[in-house]
Amino acid sequence: VQFPATQIPSADPNALDDYEEGTFTPALVFGGAAVGMTTSLATGRYTKVGRLVNFNISITLTAKGSSVGAATITGLPFTATNASGIFSPGVMLVSNVTTVAVPMYYPNSTSLVLEDFTGSARAVMTEGDFTNTTSIILTGTYSV
Repeated sequence: VQFPATQIPSADPNALDDYEEGTFTPALVFGGAAVGMTTSLATGRYTKVGRLVNFNISITLTAKGSSVGAATITGLPFTATNASGIFSPGVMLVSNVTTVAVPMYYPNSTSLVLEDFTGSARAVMTEGDFTNTTSIILTGTYSV
C-alpha cells in the first residue's frame, strides 16, 4: 500500500487514508518555560496511522535551569484529541529524578503532562522532581 505525499481524506471512518513517519524535537519545560535549561539529547520519532500517533522521545538534561512549575514535554508532531486526564498507553522511564514512584503522562494538545503516581494518588511532576542530569525515555500512543 502506498499513500500519496498529501493526504486525501475520506469521510468513510473505515478507510485507512493516512500514514506518515517522521522526526520532531521534543522540549521539557517547567511552567511553560525552559530558562537556562540545556540538554545533551532531545529527539523524537513518530509514525502516524490514521488517527493514532505512535512516538518515541529521548531527553537528557545537562542543566535543568531556573524555570518552575508543572513539567510538560512540548513539541508533539500533531495535536492530540482533548484527553486531559486520560492516560495513553505507553512506557516512561526516568533516571536521576527525586522521589518519583511511578512516572506517568497524558497528552494535552501538543504536549505531554508528566505525573507521578505514588500508589494512592497522582500529582503533576514539577522542577523539584528533576535534577541537572535527568534522562527521560518515553514511548507511547495518542489519538488525533
